[in-house]
Amino acid sequence: MKRKKKHEPVNNFFVVSHEFCLSEKYPILKTGSKALYPFLCHLRNRYGKTNGLFKISDKDLMTDTGFTKQLLRSSRKDLYKCGFIFFIPGTGRKKTIYYIRELNGFTEEQFQIAAS
Repeated sequence: MKRKKKHEPVNNFFVVSHEFCLSEKYPILKTGSKALYPFLCHLRNRYGKTNGLFKISDKDLMTDTGFTKQLLRSSRKDLYKCGFIFFIPGTGRKKTIYYIRELNGFTEEQFQIAAS
């Protein structure tokens, strides 16, 4: 990472679930999506609020992952279609808002309300 690292808070710990790898949808995911998901989990550990939402710009995410803009967008869309994440794309000055879906987490409607 080229940006400054923050201290990861202990109270916001998030483990990458085995459910992701054991899911029926895992084999159909593209390689970029399989690589992006654990990285998003890492970012949630670092920057996530207590409700699980976190924001990061596409530029910073591309810098951190080495993804191109096209690969980032297709991987993110792929994870969304399979139900692993919710996101609201950033516009110009606003960062993209992410939520990594958990078993007992938000529904998409609840995510939209929380992100507002």
